[in-house]
Formats: sequence, C-alpha cells, structure tokens
Amino acid sequence: NSEICGKRCDRGTCRMDLTAVLPELRARFKPDQFRDRLRKSERSSSPDPFWAETFQQLFVLSHQEGRDDLLFFVKWDPHLETEMVEVIRKDPKSLPKSSDKSILWDQTLYLNIILHEFEYEVTASAVTVKADSDIINSVQAKIPLKVFPSPSHRRMDKKGQLSDVIYPNIMFCIDNFEEIFSDVHVCTPGEKVAIQLTASNKAASVKQMVFLGAVDYTTLKEAFDKRDHVSFGTRLKRMSAKRSSRIYDFNHTYQFIQMRGPNLKGFAEMAVTKAKDHEAVDHPMTPSAWREGSEKVSRGGDSATAAVSQDSPDGEVSQKKGTLKGRLKLHRLSSRKKPPAEDPTLHAYLTYVQLPWYTLIDDILNGTKKEVL
Repeated sequence: NSEICGKRCDRGTCRMDLTAVLPELRARFKPDQFRDRLRKSERSSSPDPFWAETFQQLFVLSHQEGRDDLLFFVKWDPHLETEMVEVIRKDPKSLPKSSDKSILWDQTLYLNIILHEFEYEVTASAVTVKADSDIINSVQAKIPLKVFPSPSHRRMDKKGQLSDVIYPNIMFCIDNFEEIFSDVHVCTPGEKVAIQLTASNKAASVKQMVFLGAVDYTTLKEAFDKRDHVSFGTRLKRMSAKRSSRIYDFNHTYQFIQMRGPNLKGFAEMAVTKAKDHEAVDHPMTPSAWREGSEKVSRGGDSATAAVSQDSPDGEVSQKKGTLKGRLKLHRLSSRKKPPAEDPTLHAYLTYVQLPWYTLIDDILNGTKKEVL
C-alpha cells in the first residue's frame, strides 16, 4: 500500500491525499479507453489492483474532516446492459471488498475524486464583444456561484427524493436560477451570455477550467421567437411534467436552449425569457480584470453551438415572484439606449451544466486552458 500512495499507513488510518496520487493518475488516464468502453455491450473490472487499493486508501481508510460519508460505486448490470451507480454510506462492514469484481474500480475511483476532491464554481456573464470577433469590450454582469456535481438529476415532478441517474454524465444543477442570475440579460446584437465552469483543489494546487460556452443575442432571440404559444391548460400539463413543485408566473414563458461546450464536450442549458417591460437594464461595467482586447470568449469555448433543447418544455412558465431586489430594480433608470421594439431585452438563466465524467476528469488532470471569466 505504501508503494501506491507514498505515505505511511498506521493503525488503519492512511494519511494519503490526492496530491500523492495525482502524478500516477495523470500517467494512467486514457480518455479514449473510456469512450471506447461506452460503445461495448459489456464492461469488466480492470485486473490492475491499483484502482481498488487507491480507492480504499483515498476514501475508505483516510479520514478527511468535513468530507461527505457517502461513497459511489460503479457497477455493470449485464441484464440492463448499462452502468449502475450504487451509493453506500462509509462503513467498512457494508462496503464492497477490493476483490469484488462486480465493481468497475477505475471508474469508481475517478467518480469519487470528481465528487469529493474538488470544488466547483460556475460563472455566468453578459458581455459585449467587438464586431466580427470574440474579443470582449466590457462586461455587463458577472455572477460566480458555487455548484455541486452529481451523477443523478433530481426529479421535480414527484414528491420525495426521486432522481434519475444520468451517469456517465455529471450534472451541476442551479436551483432558483431566476433570482441568482437575474442580472444576466442581453438586449442588442453584439452582446453574449458566457458560461464558465472551474474545478479546484487548493491542497493539490489544481484549478482548471472544465467548461466554457457562449451564445449571442441573435441566437437567443431566434430561439425565443420559435417558442410555442401554448394555452394555459397546456402549460399546466407541462408544469406537472417538469419542475412542477415550483411556483410559476403565468405571464412569463421560457424557451430552453442548449449551449454546446468546446469540441461538443457537454452542454449548458439556458432558460431564455423576455424581460418584463418595467425591468431596467443595468449599466455595463469594465472591471480591471477585463482588459479591453485581451480576453476572448469563443463560441462555446472552441466550437460551441446553441440548439433548442428537445427534452425541455417549450413555453414553460416562470416561478419568479416579486422580491425586494426586484422591486428596487423598478426604480432604476437605464443608462443604455433603449433597444428598438424588434430587439427586446432577454434574460438567459443558466439552469445546469452537464459533462461526461471522462472529459471532466481529463480536463482536471491534464487541462491547460486559462480562465476567461
């Protein structure tokens, strides 16, 4: 065991941390191996003991203050021909043994590293760019938010703790997105909404950008204009199918679009809606971190595209209620020119970011891209 972690393990407690194993993980990780494995009709656990032993020392034998005691195990179900994620509370008596061949130990190790070893921050920003380029002129709003990864998606249409397992994808959900990102809006061509997700581990001196996407005003407006103009009854039915536990304002409609990430690695979902007539537009600010002409936001990192989400309820309506912040905004005066009638101000709320686990861990271990936002 000491050869694997490079630390001494005494009296059942291992003083191993992520820093000790990162070089070995970088050397062993092969993203194409996992992409190829997904195309096969069966999975088998790696015979290499490194994966199971490293998992044991990093998550079972070690004791880190404040760490969640839920551990995640990836198994292959031959009957359903799919990977299953089993969640077990940390207890040596109930946890699978290292010799358990039903566990895909390499994926189990990587999944728990993603869920337990890193902190994640998503930044949503409305920016203006120079004509015919992606060079940022100024930022109208920049909102950072701590988010949490999960291999499942919480169901909103049923009471209780029901969820849909989406592994091998990892989801970063944003609750109350209307309130959190209320200042992110665009009103003219040349403005974009940009989304950035970073992963960090201070102890291991790791901070990597794992997602970057951007969508311009024209694309958002085209998507919103194509929304379904459905009846009140149809909206009620769609409410019961998704996010029905929330309170809705039936005067607001949403169009959900997907913002693709670099090289089509994952996507972010945006809820696009028209700003109410009485909502003011804030003045664009230019903090020192945004040096004119020095930063770029490409279309989705490298090659993002925005497409209308096929699994989202077109015409879904908002839960947003009047808040003190919202009421105060009624009295603010806009310092930008009022857009023409055909160019309404649009809110673009980030609802979630979804990434395959192997692209996420690849960027964490081997990423070289610098933060933009």
